[in-house]
Parts: sequence; structure tokens; C-alpha cells
Amino acid sequence: MTPIAQGHFSGQPPALVTSAVRLVGNYGKWLATDQQPLLEGCVRFVLQSLMVAPCAEHAAVAFRALCVHAQKQLGRFETVQVLLSICEPAMRNAELSVDLRIALTEGLARLVASLPTRDEQARQALSALMAPPCTLLQATLSQEHALRENAEAVATQITLIASSIRYCDRFRPEKHPVLPVMQAGCWELIMRVAGAYRGEARVFQALCELYSNLMSTLQTLLRPLLPQLLTSLAEAFTSTPVVGCLTTFRDAIERYGSQPDEELASVLSAVMTTIIDSVCAWQRTTADPEAQPELLTAFWEMCHRCLVFQPGLLLSLQCAPALFDAAIACVRHQEFQHTRAVLTFICLFMCPTEAANEYRETSAHCLQTSGAKLLKECLSGLASASPDNLVDYQVELIRVLIEACPTAVGTWLKQILSEPSGLSTGSVAPGSKAMQTFAALVLQQPALPQTEFQCVASDFSRICRGKLGPESLDRYVQRGGSAG
Repeated sequence: MTPIAQGHFSGQPPALVTSAVRLVGNYGKWLATDQQPLLEGCVRFVLQSLMVAPCAEHAAVAFRALCVHAQKQLGRFETVQVLLSICEPAMRNAELSVDLRIALTEGLARLVASLPTRDEQARQALSALMAPPCTLLQATLSQEHALRENAEAVATQITLIASSIRYCDRFRPEKHPVLPVMQAGCWELIMRVAGAYRGEARVFQALCELYSNLMSTLQTLLRPLLPQLLTSLAEAFTSTPVVGCLTTFRDAIERYGSQPDEELASVLSAVMTTIIDSVCAWQRTTADPEAQPELLTAFWEMCHRCLVFQPGLLLSLQCAPALFDAAIACVRHQEFQHTRAVLTFICLFMCPTEAANEYRETSAHCLQTSGAKLLKECLSGLASASPDNLVDYQVELIRVLIEACPTAVGTWLKQILSEPSGLSTGSVAPGSKAMQTFAALVLQQPALPQTEFQCVASDFSRICRGKLGPESLDRYVQRGGSAG
């Protein structure tokens, strides 16, 4: 490392400089252990290498590695100021690659996050770090005639702002630098972007990542900005549904849903309603309801997490019945991830936790109006419609449905089997002995133990799929003696 630190590699062929830069990055942890002269020389070499085009990205990655491992040595205010000034031209150069600028920003962000809050050192350094992307963003927004053409550049600047605050989660609330820096002009720019680019998925996704970073960094300190932030999510989602919106809002529910804040609760409820209405409307009108599996997975996971952390938020919505019907429409879907998510959601919706006791009427009403349809869809999925890797989830769904309303399920099942239009039962006829045996076993009282219920339902699925003989359920009848 000594020749590198002493500048002997400056002016060498780009391939050799690239190898030296990568070596420095790989040995960053070692350089941070009592190798101060070498460390300083290697930092100089890496920053000089940013000017050598073929190895610039490698130099930025190596710089980030040095900042990670040598925060203690490099994280002095004077040093950080010097590094910020050296890196600023590259940070302002929109011609350089996104990955290069992100690596530089993340490296500097590590150092800014390690600064003390006294004398506002952290705030000054963070302002300097965020200045290049904010300046470029301001210039881009002034070009109103070329908004769409500039979408990629805007998304990049938003990503760089998000990277700037990514590690600022260690500051004490009373001295936290992020909120005052955001309120000093940056937040106004971000809201302008949210309004102007709500139809651009790449910009919206970048905004969602920024919002997530703000929530994890500021926690409850973000309260002054939350109404605007959450409202912008809802407004953009209706025209540009992206996964990031759903994961960001899910995080917001978990972090802020329990706050004793009526205004915030009202905003969360309004945003939840907007998102649910948008997804339900899309699902009703689309020709291919499985066309966006990642979006559906994020949506149903968000709804499930809401039932876990803030069940009252979801169950008190007027759109809850429509949401339940939308979930039922997904029961026979084929893609694993989002179908598993919706089946898990339905189970918790039918039997919510104790925290939802005062809202159980919502679940009961939905089951009363749509329970028969749910049973038909679940039975069809169990028997033949669902792929094999979803059968266990269908088993659990029908078990929870019977547990929630056993008498009603008995009535619905008789009606479904007597009028089986739309029911898919594979190789087992609706009126067959195997079907009657299955119905008697799963509806018997006292109920089968959970493990035995799962075995009965799984074997029934195999019978319907031609993997077991129709008499395979008889052994459970002989064991229990109550079905036949």
C-alpha cells in the first residue's frame, strides 16, 4: 500500500490505476486500523482517480468503503468539509453515472452521520452534502417544457437526497439535523416534484424510497411533514401505482398508527381508503388480474400488516367490505407470492386479534354477506384450481373459515353442493361419498384437532387431484366414528 499512498500510481495506465483503486477499497478495513499515514495517502489517491474516466466508478466505490471503515479517522468536521469540497464537482456533474454519484454520496453520508451536533456541525455538513442534488433539482424543475424528458434526472437527484440522510438515525431528537435541513428549502422542492411527476413511475418510486428513509431517520420528528407526505402518496398512487408506495405506507402505519393524534389518524384513514379503492377498481376492470403480482403482493401484505398493528384503522373503513370481496376474487389465483399474501390476509380478517374486538362486527358482516362465495372459491382452490404449493394455505383458510362461523359454513356447503355452478372439484363429484365424508369430517363437533383437520383437508385435495383413491378419507371416519 505504501507506493499507492505515496502517489507512485498517479499517471499510470488506467487498467493499473483501476487495480490499485480496487485494492484500496478491499483493504479499507485494514487501513482503518492504526494506518493513518497510509489511510490519508490512499484517500488522496482514490479521490484523484475520480478524474480518470475508466476507473472513476471503482474509485467512488473504494471511497465509500474507506468512509465506512474509517469513520473515526475521517469523521472530523474539518476533514469532512475538505472531502465535501473535493467531491462537490463530481456530485454536481450530471454527466457522471448514477452509481458513481450514489457511492460518493453514501460515503460522505457515513461521515456526516458520525459528526457531533455541537456548533451545528452535522447540520452544516448535511446541508453541504444535499446542496448539489438540490441545486440540480431546482434547475431541472425550472425547465417546465421538458418535464417528461427530465424524469430520469429528477429520479436521480431524489435518490441522492435519500442517500444523503440514509445514515442519520443516531442523533438525539433535540439536535437532529435532518428536519431543519429539509425544511430549509429541500422539502418544498420535493413536494414540487411530487406534484409535477406523479405520473412518472421511476420518480414516484424514488420519492417513496426518500419518504421511507425520512421515516426511519426521523421517527416521530417527521410529524410536521407527515400529512403532506402521506397525501402525496395517495394522490400519486391513483395514477401511478408502484410497489414503493405500498411498502412506504405500510411502514407509516406501523410507525405512526398508534399515535394519539386525531389529525394524523384521519390522514392515515383517508390514504388507506384511496389506495384500497384504487386497487379494487383496477382489479374489477382489468382483463388480467394477475398481471402485476409484485404490486398485489405489496398491497395484501400492507393490508395484513395493518390488521396486525392497527386493525381498527382498516376494519373501521367504509370500504372494508369491498376489500374483503376483492380478496375473495384472488383466492383462486395461481401466482404464489401474492396469493399466499391474500390468503393470509383473509384468515386474519375473519379472526382478528384481540386488539380488534370493537371492530369484529365488520368481519361478521363481511362473512354474512360474502362467506358463501369465499367458501366456494376456497373449496375450488383446495380441490383443483390452486397449484400444489398453495394447497396448505387453502387448507388453513377453510379451517379458519369454519372456526369463525361453523354453523353458517354447514348451511353454505349444503347449498353449494346442491347447486354446484362455478364450483371446481376435480375428479370428485359434488354429490359423491368422498365429498360427503369430507364435509362431515370438517364440520363435526367437537371440531377435529388442527393437525388432524389439516391431514383430512390435504388428503381431500389429493383425492380431487387424482393422487389418492376416493376411499382414503375412510380411515379418519373409522378413527373418529362421527362421520359417515
